[in-house]
Amino acid sequence: MTESASIAQEFYKIREYWRSIDQQPGWKLMIWLAEYQDVDILDKFMETERSPVGVFDDIFFRFDSIYSGDDKEFVKELWQEFRAWFMPAPQEKHDIIKALKNDGLLLEDYTPPEGIEESIDRLWLEMLAFKKCIKDLGDTNFCIYFPPSLPTGPKMGGWFNNVLDRVPKGIRLATIDYVHSRKVDLGAKATTGKVKELQPKLKMLAAISNEMDKGSGNSDTTSTDARFTKQIRVVLDVTLKKDSDLLSKEVETLFMLSKKMGGESHVLSGYMVAAQAYYMIVDFKTSEAYADEAVSRAEVLMEKDKSTGYHLWKTCVMLKGAILVARKKRKEGIILYDGLAKTAAAHEDPYTAMEGNRFSGQLYYELDKLPLAFETLLLGLVCGSYLDREMIRQSTFMQIAALAVYIGKQIKNTKEMAVLEEQLALWIGDDWQELLQSADLEKATVRRKKTLFETT
Repeated sequence: MTESASIAQEFYKIREYWRSIDQQPGWKLMIWLAEYQDVDILDKFMETERSPVGVFDDIFFRFDSIYSGDDKEFVKELWQEFRAWFMPAPQEKHDIIKALKNDGLLLEDYTPPEGIEESIDRLWLEMLAFKKCIKDLGDTNFCIYFPPSLPTGPKMGGWFNNVLDRVPKGIRLATIDYVHSRKVDLGAKATTGKVKELQPKLKMLAAISNEMDKGSGNSDTTSTDARFTKQIRVVLDVTLKKDSDLLSKEVETLFMLSKKMGGESHVLSGYMVAAQAYYMIVDFKTSEAYADEAVSRAEVLMEKDKSTGYHLWKTCVMLKGAILVARKKRKEGIILYDGLAKTAAAHEDPYTAMEGNRFSGQLYYELDKLPLAFETLLLGLVCGSYLDREMIRQSTFMQIAALAVYIGKQIKNTKEMAVLEEQLALWIGDDWQELLQSADLEKATVRRKKTLFETT
């Protein structure tokens, strides 16, 4: 028997969850921790608050730029989107400035300045400058919503970690994360008071079922785009049932819709979701096959479109790497991650180049090839040194440093280690030794156990 639940009831539950933190001072980032089937209604709630029928005092904005793993590129895209807010919209209902003028709320015109450094800090300042142009806001916050990326996309926790301490008063950030595939896991920062995590207990599957039983539906689901997005959720939901036959059926439907969408990027997304889904049900062989297809297609796309193709390609490669690591195919993993590091360096992407060397160095370490591990980790540190210090101290650069020091003490003499230690002090700061002795970084030196039958 279907549970007694409705979409409206679940929506109002979400509203009460937000109400529980709305008036709490101090927090700078709110993360919805969502089951796959709950993501859509959480997104609809955030959209509703962005509209005139929203009930909370905060002024909600939304950035649709997709985080690709490149922090600088992401900030550049946020700026482009911010500027677009102030351009005349084709449809009047989407014109922010015109709506404010019509309501008599705009005290003076605002135009984003040109010819400035487009940093995230300056973006916050410009949003506050825009806020001053709006009547009667007082202590009202701007709440900036970042929708969730695909579960197969790069993790965004590092970016939020980097910007969190610099979010000024009057601005709050919000996003949606996946409970079973965290993309915005801030670790210790999640307990500082600056971060709020809400994990709503919803009955969306029952609510949707009830709506279908009543014969009602959302007209948006008739579009291929909406059906494709919905099918991604369906595929990921099926992974919870561990039913390989049912998953195969739903993946075929996903492929059919991805081809109807048109464009290689959508087809690629289909293969990436399929690879992730089979990874989640521990069918690594099928997962790897789909990942291989995604990487091959991304390589072709990268030749046609250097920028967009590269971002898709590196996401595919990272997924393939995770599968190889899970299958303990260490030698293949090293080749893959070395290639990732070289390509990332060619695309002036120091963070990904650092990550490629980090994973490769870890695999050499697991194979007990300490000199090669040490050399590769040093390459990772050099790549990471192009990041600013704050990001260095909050990123996986620290894990690389911890493992490099651990290995170096086993294979290098005191004089050679002194050179590395001096360099770490320059990159990280004088407190580098204290930071590397933290409990979390001690895990960086743990080597996974080998099994008798594993493939290296």
